[in-house]
Amino acid sequence: GSTAVAQNDIIGDIRFTAGDGTDIETSAARITVVAESNASNNNLPAYMRFNTTSTTSPEERLRITSGGSVNIGDDFAQTAYKTQIETTNQNVLRLVTDSDDANGVELVLRKDSASPADNDNIGNIYFQGNDDGGNDTFYASMEAYSSDVSNNSEDGYIRFRTRGNGSMGERLRITPTKLLVG
Repeated sequence: GSTAVAQNDIIGDIRFTAGDGTDIETSAARITVVAESNASNNNLPAYMRFNTTSTTSPEERLRITSGGSVNIGDDFAQTAYKTQIETTNQNVLRLVTDSDDANGVELVLRKDSASPADNDNIGNIYFQGNDDGGNDTFYASMEAYSSDVSNNSEDGYIRFRTRGNGSMGERLRITPTKLLVG
């Protein structure tokens, strides 16, 4: 019909259900599109929420807002203590928190190994682009290693590599006691 959608109206809903031994209506996940505000004059801001189930009923885990922000957290009705990942048409990725405490945003690259070993590579950030032949090329990287995984005496280092004359090479290494260049 032509009745305008009101704020918080469900516009669309996909439910994923399965048999649980009792019936086939137990919800495992859900994707819902909800009106973010009242619709008018061909304008209908909406958000999409993604719910998954860890126990008996689906809980919201991720939301894509009408503005394109991706929010990952728990209570999306509030504005505090939520993690937000944003991309823009300028290809920027921002991690944002609106927490009012003194802590800043953290980016954690975590290797969760059952058998950690000295000199394990534990996380990398690669900088990639195209060469003039259209090939994907790594131009630089930051790489972190655990040089000693002994409990209470752990050590690590980070190395920086860049591409020169077609090949990647280590240019800088920061260890617990040294700064190595070249």
